[in-house]
Amino acid sequence: MRQRFLIPLQLLAVMAILIFPGTVLGAGSPAFSLSLNNAGPAVDGTVQVTVSGSNLSDVYGYELNLEFDPAKMEYVTYKDDSSGWTSVPMADDGKVTLVHTLTGENPGKNGDLTLAVITFKAKASGEAVFTLGKVKLVDSTLKSSVVTPAKTATAFVASGSSGNNDGGGGSTGTSSTANPEETLTATIDKVTKDSAGNWSIIVSNKVTAIILPTQLEGLLQTPSITIGNEQVTLVIPAEVLKQIRNQASAEQWTKGQIIIHMNPVSAVQAAQLIEQGKDVLGASVSQASEMYDFALSFSAGTETMIIDHFAEPVTVMFSVPDAADPELISVFHMTGNGMFELIRGTYSNKKISGSLQHFSLYGVLEVRKQFTDVPATHWAYETITKLAAKQIVNGTSPTAFAPAQSVTRAEFTALLVRALGLTAGGTASFQDVAAEDWFYPEVAAAAEAGIVQGKNNNVFEPDSLITREEMVVMMMRAYSLKSGGVSTVLSGSFSDESEIALWALEYVTKAKGLNLVQGRSAGMFEPKGIASRAEAAQLIYNLLKQL
Repeated sequence: MRQRFLIPLQLLAVMAILIFPGTVLGAGSPAFSLSLNNAGPAVDGTVQVTVSGSNLSDVYGYELNLEFDPAKMEYVTYKDDSSGWTSVPMADDGKVTLVHTLTGENPGKNGDLTLAVITFKAKASGEAVFTLGKVKLVDSTLKSSVVTPAKTATAFVASGSSGNNDGGGGSTGTSSTANPEETLTATIDKVTKDSAGNWSIIVSNKVTAIILPTQLEGLLQTPSITIGNEQVTLVIPAEVLKQIRNQASAEQWTKGQIIIHMNPVSAVQAAQLIEQGKDVLGASVSQASEMYDFALSFSAGTETMIIDHFAEPVTVMFSVPDAADPELISVFHMTGNGMFELIRGTYSNKKISGSLQHFSLYGVLEVRKQFTDVPATHWAYETITKLAAKQIVNGTSPTAFAPAQSVTRAEFTALLVRALGLTAGGTASFQDVAAEDWFYPEVAAAAEAGIVQGKNNNVFEPDSLITREEMVVMMMRAYSLKSGGVSTVLSGSFSDESEIALWALEYVTKAKGLNLVQGRSAGMFEPKGIASRAEAAQLIYNLLKQL
């Protein structure tokens, strides 16, 4: 008789779960939560989502609805309470529906329970959010109730994936197959401190996630934390650590951990990005460093927070091979929408660095832009090629540079501001420079820095063609700004010095003494001559070489 009773009760419980709507619970309802065993998987890695309930009473059966991003995650399997019966979960259109019930005359369960552990496989890089939607509970009398917790948990999927690399062949690229994810939890004995109190943690290339427990002694007192391997280094300033602390509650911070994800991009994906870069940049592009997908997160219990913008820039430093040309390489942010954003930085001792406002996918690319009207025999070929690689100069079209074309005052100002990486904190007060003008930000930045002062009656004359003496005056003001001044000993002369305006004479002679400017012919400067695009590019290049 007992066996005959079990199945009908089980079916009734399932019917109560699936068919009857149930009562919506209000205040004092059971609580539910989600937790992840891995908040930073690589592509093809797995994430286990644990669904837990607390303050439960007489739970005989339940239905769970877990929503996920099908573009980022793929359902794999599940595990639940071994006692009872579970339907095979439905996983359609970004939602897993799992139904579970006890069997027979067993009483319902009470207290805090693990309801299910659902495993997903990461499909694509980016933020993947899991949301616990409607939960239906059935008690031992088959009375049902409904809770909608709307609890979420977030994983950040990095783009590194497993693969095969036999190490053979004649490739000179630096990308290798991404290593299996390996996590290092920092302890105070793994930290090296310098005399200023800065921390440094050096890891092997296999480590792709570094965990900083918030209870590490002195974590919030260090000016910065340097984390790196042989290929890449990150310098995280104290302001970013304090930013995380301020965003977390006191309870979360006490039991939390900061996770720095450093996932190398696979060779296959790197090759795809290089081909994409050729199309986007319209240039010859080659890889000059390992590409990395970085992420910064904070985890406390079931809560995970992705830090998607920094209170203060984080410095990234990539190692580059000997063959890389320092004047053609730059750090690039390879965005999710297919763009390649150049990050201005510095090169020293086979390393190139840049400042990051957020984490994402970054790497070093060597870019060689060719213009059909600037052949290798052109006197400014190397200069234009190098400045184009740094996106300091642009062509007049995708394939032409127009080296002999004249330059306006606005165009040279924009060129100079881009080269120096200046930004405006104020406004331009010239009567003939409007906020909607394309050159407004650059003119405002140059005016704020004292590089441009305008002409009579508070006008700038942005569309006027710039003369060689005007160009040199602006350049020398920029040189003084960046170098702290010009030695009075350094000076040179031109045979047509008498034709140079008095307000420009000192600037021109000092520029000559610094070898920043040359005459056009036979010692003639030609101060009133109109500057060409090639001459402007050469002047900017000379300036950057001196700074």
